[in-house]
Amino acid sequence: MGAIGAAGSTASACAACCGPRSHVARTLLAEGKSAKEIAASLDISARTVEFHKYQMMETLGLHTNAELVHFAIKHGLVGL
Repeated sequence: MGAIGAAGSTASACAACCGPRSHVARTLLAEGKSAKEIAASLDISARTVEFHKYQMMETLGLHTNAELVHFAIKHGLVGL
């Protein structure tokens, strides 16, 4: 069972370790925005967006963008 199956603990783990910028980046990534688009809207570099993404995925035990999107939808971070 991956991080997606362990709903409560992973959501709280992410909230504990990920700051507000990571939360916004995760939400925008899950909405399908590119790192470049997110970087422009947050006034940070695309590399920083990729770092936030890597950090979140590492913390949550996710391996693909699809898993990240699934996590965000499942935990109400984005709507369908």
